[in-house]
Amino acid sequence: MANWRTYWDRFRRWMRSCRESYYEFNCDKEFFVGINICALVGKIHMDSDDRCFKRLWKLFRVLMLLVFGFLGWRFYLDVVEGELEFAKLINNVFICSILLVTSIRSALICRYYADFVLEIRRKAYFVVKNVTVVILSNMVVFISGPSLMIDVPAFRLPFNIPNMKLATYVCQKVHILMLMTVGVNFMMNILLIFMILFGLITEGKVVDCAFSRVFNQALNRQDESGSVPQRTQAFWNELNDRFDECIEQHTLLLQKIALMRNLFESTFLVTYYSTTLHIAGGAFFLISKSFDMYMLQMINVVVMQVIECFILTRWTTLLNDVHESIGDTVYDLDWPQQLQHSERFSAQYQAVRAKIKLTIERCNQPLRFSRGGHFEFTQEKFTELMNTAYSLVTFLWDMRP
Repeated sequence: MANWRTYWDRFRRWMRSCRESYYEFNCDKEFFVGINICALVGKIHMDSDDRCFKRLWKLFRVLMLLVFGFLGWRFYLDVVEGELEFAKLINNVFICSILLVTSIRSALICRYYADFVLEIRRKAYFVVKNVTVVILSNMVVFISGPSLMIDVPAFRLPFNIPNMKLATYVCQKVHILMLMTVGVNFMMNILLIFMILFGLITEGKVVDCAFSRVFNQALNRQDESGSVPQRTQAFWNELNDRFDECIEQHTLLLQKIALMRNLFESTFLVTYYSTTLHIAGGAFFLISKSFDMYMLQMINVVVMQVIECFILTRWTTLLNDVHESIGDTVYDLDWPQQLQHSERFSAQYQAVRAKIKLTIERCNQPLRFSRGGHFEFTQEKFTELMNTAYSLVTFLWDMRP
């Protein structure tokens, strides 16, 4: 019994140590380090100065071009030289479309990715971590695992090694594993935009909270002063200082949004139209093929894209609402009662009024994420997309043979 108690105590100490390390990691890390690993595997970004490692990573990226070439070769064999089957055509076009969209979004992220992205203060740490776990788990369960176990025609090598079945089998699995990095790339496309967008929403809430406390801070400063003239002077000085700090925070928020605007608008445009295309392709695929594991994979990809589009439109709308709420917060401050004009402090009075007016005018201007004026990426646009998708799916379902 003593031995069992000893082992049990050791196990409890080990579990306690693991929990302490986990909590310490969560509290000490402001940025989700798993992002760097996923960006490395997804061929988006490498955070390392090691020249040898950089060369290997660049070689890895070049090898992916060979993998894409094999996919194109297989597409040619299946669609052009083989018997033209509608289901096979949809399968190959669907896969090529996903790879193309992922590559375009990765190129956009690589173009606008910079160190200032990491400087955005994040309350989004746990959201990012949870989203990563969910997407990775989904990819392993529905995409990676089944693709390694079942024969997906579009993922076959376009050639066989003569008299070497084992070598052909190994090359086939390596080919699929290389393709799985595209799934990590797709996850990074989603994750980076989520992280930055949620971080900006958090920044907006921080600015809104800061504006809501300016009068309380000024009154507290006034109460700490001595005589009445000193108290009034302290009130105006503190009020102007607090407004200056809040306006500076608001300006920094708008600058970060401006820096991210090109990335956001390009990504939103690609996301919206690719989601529309894949919903339509998924609907045709649904009525043209019996239910199997491959259909489940395709449906899973479409559902993931729809969820991503919903979250992006939701958070974009929320960012607009948070920005507008800053102006509402400033307007609802107790300034009619607290701001009493006097000849002695006329300059401070006019300065505070000008700052209030400036902030309200800034916040009344909508952010309007719209690439080239095509449409504004909001939750209403997602609702229109879902209504159109529902009409298309029901029409095709009624027309199925």
